[in-house]
Amino acid sequence: MHFTIGAKILGVAVMLVALMIGLSIYSVITVDRIEDRLAVAADSLIPLVGKVAAIDAAALEQEIIFTRLLRSQGTSR
Repeated sequence: MHFTIGAKILGVAVMLVALMIGLSIYSVITVDRIEDRLAVAADSLIPLVGKVAAIDAAALEQEIIFTRLLRSQGTSR
């Protein structure tokens, strides 16, 4: 089989376009899966961040109270 130069170029171009279409479809599917995983992670992590912030605030309040207690004990002597 002897193909002309034009037919060979056309064949390569068609193969490249098919490869690009296949990779585009794969990329869209992969991005969709990652988006779903990120949504699940965000839904579970955002409430945890709020709880950690509340715990941190409570710990800071306890530290302030403890510092005041130590200062009041030191000044009463």
